Amino acid sequence: MERIEWIDAIKGIGILLIMLSHCINFEGLDYLTAGYIPLFFIISGITFSPNKNSLVKRLKRLLYPNYIYAFIITIIFSIPHIIFKWGWTKMFYGWANLLYSRNRVYEGSLHNNIILEGVFPVITWFLTAMSISYILLYGYFKINIKWRNIYILFSLISLILICLQKRLLPWSMDTALILWFFILFGYKFKSFFINLSINIPTLVLSCILLMLYYILVNINGSPNYSIRYWGNFNILSIPCCFIIGILYTYIATCVTLLIKKTFLFKPLAIVGQASLTLMCLHLAIYRCCDFTIMIMQIANINLYVLGLIKMLSAILIVFYFKTFINKYNIKYPILKWL
Repeated sequence: MERIEWIDAIKGIGILLIMLSHCINFEGLDYLTAGYIPLFFIISGITFSPNKNSLVKRLKRLLYPNYIYAFIITIIFSIPHIIFKWGWTKMFYGWANLLYSRNRVYEGSLHNNIILEGVFPVITWFLTAMSISYILLYGYFKINIKWRNIYILFSLISLILICLQKRLLPWSMDTALILWFFILFGYKFKSFFINLSINIPTLVLSCILLMLYYILVNINGSPNYSIRYWGNFNILSIPCCFIIGILYTYIATCVTLLIKKTFLFKPLAIVGQASLTLMCLHLAIYRCCDFTIMIMQIANINLYVLGLIKMLSAILIVFYFKTFINKYNIKYPILKWL
């Protein structure tokens, strides 16, 4: 499918907010991030094609870079663990994350939990969750149309039953049971999003939905799909998560279309085209920034300035890295998957 520029731009907004949430924390951040995970799933549904070749291509595009980057980063950051003897158990959990692909093993707090992500600066859960969601959606389209409602019901019942126990399933096989609905929503309403234009009725509706979004996030809290946290009402928060995700995506789409003729649009589209690489690498670059500041013995640096330095460093490094890949991917075909 031909690239749609505003989709690149909205992905740029989404990945910048993910990067922001991983380096800076401030009051009101939840309102900016409560729906940024569903945003990527709904947008991916707009370009989804329910055929086997498209599915295989998407899975390769997600899983190859996910595990190539994660494996290399894990090797590199294992070296200081070995040299400085920071603990074999923690290092084992960091390597286990490559297989389990979750933030932690059990839902809930960090106390008495097994933390997998964070030992090494890699995020593996997001792209594996999207991969499982694509497979679930493909299954939906492959069954007889009269059984599709049963398929949806079975998915929801399975999600509820899984949520009754504390263990987080590998590869986000639990949260994928709701995340694939976001892709389906994007697929079903692709014409609506593609043909959406900014006019007075759209702006009025956006303001109303923005207020509704604010109220829902204020009541429910911000979901965290990586640890299967739906909100303040546990399983009962799941419908609220779905509504928050849809509202967030609609509002973000309107914002993207509003800035389409401004100087911000092109840079956001460029960032959006590199969103997958940024997702895989930004935490490792953040960690390197922290090491550099520690080695240079820079004290009392403002946290917001530090966050800005980290984000700009990640964007610049990934930009030059992508330029290198585009230059040599014909000579070295494996680079096309990075």
